[in-house]
Amino acid sequence: MPSSGSSVVGGRYEIDFSDRLIHLDSPQAQAFAVRDLEGVSRHRFALVLKRNSYGRFARRAEFGTVDAGAMLQSLSHGTIAVPGVEHQRMTLVLERPAGGRVMMREGKSAERLDERAVIDRILVPVEDSLRSLHRAGLTHRAVRPDNMFFRDQADGPARLGECFSAPPGFDQPDAFEPLESAMASPDGRGEGTPASDMFALGVTIVTLLRGRWPATSRQPQRILRRIDRDSYRELAGRLSCSSAMQELLAGLLYDDPESRWNVDQLRAWLNNKSIGRRPFQHSKSAIRPFKIEGLSCSTPRAVAFALSRHGNAARNYLADGHLTRWLERSLGNIPLADAVSAMIGDGSDDDAARVKIDDKSIARLCRILDPEGPVYFHGVAVMLDGFGYAIAEAILSGDGASEKKLESMLANAFPIEQLGPELSRARRQQIEAQFRNYQDFARGTAMGTGIERCLYEMNPGIHCQSPLLKGQSVSVLGELLPALNRIASGGEVPGEQPRDAHITAFLATHMPVPEQQRAANDISRASPGSQDCIHDLAYFARLQSLSGPLRLRNLARWLGANLQPAIQGFYSRTRRERLATQITNTVNSGDLSALLNLVNDRQELAIDREEYAHAVASHNHNAQMAVHFQTLFATRRNLAQAKGRRAAYVVGCIMLLVSCVAAVGGGSL
Repeated sequence: MPSSGSSVVGGRYEIDFSDRLIHLDSPQAQAFAVRDLEGVSRHRFALVLKRNSYGRFARRAEFGTVDAGAMLQSLSHGTIAVPGVEHQRMTLVLERPAGGRVMMREGKSAERLDERAVIDRILVPVEDSLRSLHRAGLTHRAVRPDNMFFRDQADGPARLGECFSAPPGFDQPDAFEPLESAMASPDGRGEGTPASDMFALGVTIVTLLRGRWPATSRQPQRILRRIDRDSYRELAGRLSCSSAMQELLAGLLYDDPESRWNVDQLRAWLNNKSIGRRPFQHSKSAIRPFKIEGLSCSTPRAVAFALSRHGNAARNYLADGHLTRWLERSLGNIPLADAVSAMIGDGSDDDAARVKIDDKSIARLCRILDPEGPVYFHGVAVMLDGFGYAIAEAILSGDGASEKKLESMLANAFPIEQLGPELSRARRQQIEAQFRNYQDFARGTAMGTGIERCLYEMNPGIHCQSPLLKGQSVSVLGELLPALNRIASGGEVPGEQPRDAHITAFLATHMPVPEQQRAANDISRASPGSQDCIHDLAYFARLQSLSGPLRLRNLARWLGANLQPAIQGFYSRTRRERLATQITNTVNSGDLSALLNLVNDRQELAIDREEYAHAVASHNHNAQMAVHFQTLFATRRNLAQAKGRRAAYVVGCIMLLVSCVAAVGGGSL
């Protein structure tokens, strides 16, 4: 980030890059001082994302409608040009907390909070905020001690920090995530449910009572221990606290999200009403563990997690039928063993089985073993509601490998290969229909399909990521044409077409379907040789009519430079010359519809075709007449030659006869 300069967000908040507020940084953003240009308040600060990411900004407007009193208020957001930085960066303006963080990340708290302080200063205000969010159908997904601030410098209550600068759960250490999302990749954890926030709150309480952070390094052994033992025992089992606090933590850290405490039960507990501790319901564990590359697995969920990390090494175990026999004999789950055997075999034909067990087979196998967990594929793990965030992170960060893996996951319909039994029939049908659409997009080969279309379908508020729009901010349809017009404002017309895969997908997602159909009709009515060159003009003309602006001279000049095939589509040379002149004049008006009407005038095209057809017919008639006369002349010439030969023959005979008579007569004399 620069150490000087300024930018304005929302036309009101000026960010001062020379005034860093390091103590207010978020993991994915740096904090700077803000000056309110309207002079209303000085208690503001800005978070500027450190990388090209979209975070969770699409949901900020929904949060703005909720009065979550104990959460830092978000005042504005937008994209800004950061001095010396290539890409524009998303920026968030927040009210500035008076106190410090409850606990520094991965460090120790300034003071160890006892149970009473945790209840009064943390639980009571945070419960109020979460209650407001959960009632509105929202989740925070960033509940942790370093994202809480004391309201003042004294012993005031805490306030929740922001949850927009990163995808949901992205900055959460694994310990703060429920089991299913803890197994997922950080960018694919998804929105989760209110139960996800309640779990994070439980781990926050444990962290504050202990005065230190749980282990934050991502190690699979910790996940497997939570699967085998349950999260409460693994995370809070050795914590020394009162029986009432144990009751609370047991309810908040319950691994089954349907049985985990919600805000109503938390409030009842705060009001000294005993909720009671439910007995933990463990998944059935195998008699003997199934081992994969040193990872010991006792449940199907654990096997799925281990396979996702060591699929290549585990192929021999799978091909030999070890997993099928383990499920049947050690776990006693015959239906699951049969389902696995139907997919990868039971080891009776090792060579054939090994051929079938590829990355796709392992992905489908993991869905069978753990339908409620993430969708695994080639090292990537994504929750069903996390695909939009994962795709956005891959494309915005330029991670081509992850981008291809995610596209393959959607193209092969892995997300709906096996859906969890907890889903209702209606919800199951909704998810299947949704991902079938994504599958069609991912399999598409036309421009505007593929992973780009999935990006904008899943993230409607994201900015268009076309390289053509570098340095521009286009998040709604009405901003596209002015941005392209600015790009073409230089002296020379850009060499490339004013549309690529991202712009095409952006249009397909945001442009009303009737307008898209009208543009397609305009293209279909054009002459075959000119359809490609007027494609962009047809769509942009419809878009200009829909959202303006009325004058786009630079873009019209850009589009006009590519219309030569349409001009050459007319047969009349006079008409082509006149059309070229008219295009030059119309380009100066910046009216794309008028430009389209010139090159796609159906009446003019019909007249040109009619005149051409008439000319062709006349030419063919004249050619036929010429051939006829040539044939006639040739026939007469041949006849004359034949008659001439006959006359010559007769004359010759007569002369010969005369000569003979003369000769005979002269001899007798």
